[in-house]
Amino acid sequence: MRSNVRQPGLKDAVAVVVIPSNCLVAEEGAPSTPLSLSERYPAASGICREVAQLVTKKGMKVAVTHGEGPSQDMPGPRRGPNRWSQDDFCVAPCQGRLGQKLQQLLQNELSLMTSPSSPYPPPSAVSVVSQVLVNVSDPAFQTPSVPVGEWVGEEEFQGCPFAATHSQAGWLCLLPAPKPIDVIEWRAVRTLLDSGVVPVAGGCGGVAVVENAETRQLSNVPARVETEYTGALLGSRVRARVLVLVVESEHRPGHASG
Repeated sequence: MRSNVRQPGLKDAVAVVVIPSNCLVAEEGAPSTPLSLSERYPAASGICREVAQLVTKKGMKVAVTHGEGPSQDMPGPRRGPNRWSQDDFCVAPCQGRLGQKLQQLLQNELSLMTSPSSPYPPPSAVSVVSQVLVNVSDPAFQTPSVPVGEWVGEEEFQGCPFAATHSQAGWLCLLPAPKPIDVIEWRAVRTLLDSGVVPVAGGCGGVAVVENAETRQLSNVPARVETEYTGALLGSRVRARVLVLVVESEHRPGHASG
């Protein structure tokens, strides 16, 4: 990542950095021996270094959101007789796994950039399992289009309550991709930012939830929300001055524009 954030007067300004899935995928052909976190996710390591510089060098308040990353981190149906539980399609476990990885990378970079002689400890990073409110009337629920999980055979597919696509490889579940209308935890994210903490929030687009109009109770709904939409909405909610979208290029897999 090479940040284009060069505007003057950004001290204490709020920024949201959006890291899409393709910048979190480990390189192909990696050795079978155990790898460090930075070796498994080389682009993510560089991105976190740039984020840490925005915090330590420019004095900005930065929140990070991210995509789903490697396929092994993506939720989908589990094997066994109860494979079609709706909770298995919730992105909360994915948020936790990837959020912790990014949190650790950020914390390491923030520690490296803080002088040992400084009377203050390095800034902290923390991951927040986040929910995004969606509207059940969103047209996306009528046309599920996001593939999830893995291809399964006819027998394994029996009992699937979701839409699906079929090919010679078998059956693959499809989920809707509604637009987010709110980030439930945005106030907590803003509080963390104002406290000097770097929050990793809205990961994997956030856990899609709907709200009961009478009781205001939330419940999960099987859906996928695009990370870029969640990042932009979170930025609006926390009144960010800068939105940085990390994009992939042939020569710089972590180039950023903002």
